[in-house]
Amino acid sequence: MSSADSPDKGASSENLGARVAVGAAWLVALRGVTQLLNLLTNLVLARILFPEDFGIVALAAAYVAVVEGLTLLPMDQALIRFRDPSRSLYDTAWTLSALRGAVIAAAMVASAAPASILMAEDRLEAVVVVLALKPLIAGIQNPRFIDFEKSLVFSKSFLLHVGTKAVMAAVTIGFAVALRSYWALIIGQLAAAAVQVVWSFVLKPFRPRFGMTGVRALFAFSAWLWGTSILRTLNLQADKFLIGAMLSTSAVGLYYLGTTLSETLIGSLTSPLVRALYPGFALIADQLDKLRKNVLEASSVVAAIVLPLGMGVALIAEEFVQVVLGDRWVATIPIIEVLVPLFALSSLTSVTDPVVMARGRTRLLFYRACAMLVIRVGAIVPGIVYFGLMGAVYGWAASHVAYLAAQLLLLARILGIRAYTPVVRIGRTWASLAFMTLSVVAVEYVAPAPDGVGDLLLVMGAKIAVGGIAYCAAHGGLWIAAGRPVGVETRILRLAGGLAPRILSS
Repeated sequence: MSSADSPDKGASSENLGARVAVGAAWLVALRGVTQLLNLLTNLVLARILFPEDFGIVALAAAYVAVVEGLTLLPMDQALIRFRDPSRSLYDTAWTLSALRGAVIAAAMVASAAPASILMAEDRLEAVVVVLALKPLIAGIQNPRFIDFEKSLVFSKSFLLHVGTKAVMAAVTIGFAVALRSYWALIIGQLAAAAVQVVWSFVLKPFRPRFGMTGVRALFAFSAWLWGTSILRTLNLQADKFLIGAMLSTSAVGLYYLGTTLSETLIGSLTSPLVRALYPGFALIADQLDKLRKNVLEASSVVAAIVLPLGMGVALIAEEFVQVVLGDRWVATIPIIEVLVPLFALSSLTSVTDPVVMARGRTRLLFYRACAMLVIRVGAIVPGIVYFGLMGAVYGWAASHVAYLAAQLLLLARILGIRAYTPVVRIGRTWASLAFMTLSVVAVEYVAPAPDGVGDLLLVMGAKIAVGGIAYCAAHGGLWIAAGRPVGVETRILRLAGGLAPRILSS
């Protein structure tokens, strides 16, 4: 094992910003590759399977997520919080994880039949029973793998998750071609879980032992996160159950693919930042001024990158769906157009959770999750009743706006800033985004009506090229006109100039 890949207790003396940047770059690469594999897998499956097939798997996956969320023990965050965890803490974390996996598996098998009856979907019972193997396998993963993340060394995570996702993609697509059934998705998930467990021990050798001596220390930090996880899981999965119960399995499939594509395209950039920032923020949690500066800078940089991506995807949604997914998925176009920009808007507050955890204020996350569950369900149910599937989408969108407001208020309370500060700091980004949107809309008026896949590809390519050039030119022009102040542009240029050597040396 190279020194670069070994957890280093003295690493905190290095420049935090550079280390977080290298870690974020590894995670962006990780997320980008894994999400690309996810995207390719879903695109291939969309050509083979039907919306109702995706709906069955979506309901089963949501059911698994709820059961896992109800019993989640966020040991990783607790182990990161401890500067020098003892052997007993790792053994306790592994023991609790293994026991949790067994409990989840048993609960899923026992409740498979009632869940199938509740959703009025006979095929769901067998799917849930087979999927019960997933938490059983995942529960014995190596707890010491988190050591790399503690030291902001993410190259091993790249190997672990990319390897796992590649196996999942190959197995899923292979069985989909052979079986032409939703069972391909189930088999792929089980194969991925098994590979990830084995690979975690290969990359970080460790022989766990059963033990419970560290329970009190782990739960002292994790209790509020456990409650938050339960509510967050219900927030994320309730919409699928409501659509399945009030509409149809096919509607769940359309909603699932639309939301999955939205999350895949945007989450590939924002999620790595959250993972990379938490260990870094934990090192400076007691230095409020320094923490505030790093948080606002990180928020501005990620928003400048993610916001144009989200708006761009919404602007090419029609061409993308028709070319890549096919006519049977046309109903996902308005779903993508509504949700992707909102997912991108979340980039403004993507730093909130790592900041709150770094400051040890996890109770606030629990309170936020309580409020959001009530708001989300309260918005989605009447939306479905009066407007069907798109009513669910609009209800989710309305609740997400409330979520963003809550995130800004939470960040303001933790950092001692105004709630609108992250928004007004990126004035050049907003102006550039508006110019990009107008430029792409202009392409629609100039370009002839597309006739066939070739024309759709040309229009989509023109929109992407014009939008990208317009955004970069506007951002750069406004920055130069302002006298090249230190800001988002400066940080991105510095990262572009100095990141590659650091990544290669890590």
